[in-house]
Amino acid sequence: MGAKNSAATSPEQKYESSKDARTAWKHALLHGEDDGVLKTQHFCYDVMTGNFDLSTVGEEYRQLLVKEIADFVSFAQYGLVNKLPFVLSTGNIGIAEGVDHLEIGDLVCVFPGATIPFILRPLDDCYIFLGACYMQDFATQDKLSDFLTGKDITEFALV
Repeated sequence: MGAKNSAATSPEQKYESSKDARTAWKHALLHGEDDGVLKTQHFCYDVMTGNFDLSTVGEEYRQLLVKEIADFVSFAQYGLVNKLPFVLSTGNIGIAEGVDHLEIGDLVCVFPGATIPFILRPLDDCYIFLGACYMQDFATQDKLSDFLTGKDITEFALV
């Protein structure tokens, strides 16, 4: 069994600003449990995507930042392998882990007792289990419970 949502919303409608949407992408791509590492990765992401100008940083810090960015690039080459960003019809942003590709119509579902969402693909009268995903909007049990409120509960036959 799982919950699914059929309301269509674009990311532009979901997030109040492009900065909020960019932050959601960063959290989806670069999630983890070490806040210090996350802050560094988010900063490097901002520099690499043109959302922070290194020329505004004093020379004493610039060399340290350049090293951090080089480390981030090395991490990104390997740490983001087999991770596929996506946007739901609700505008929620996520990243599928270990999934080769996604198709329109794939479902993000939460199974009873699970703490993370999963992706299923409808196939005739059953569903194929594709893998787990991470969604910043569901990062805590409270957020996940809020999302599930009012959603249909559906029973799935998996193959």
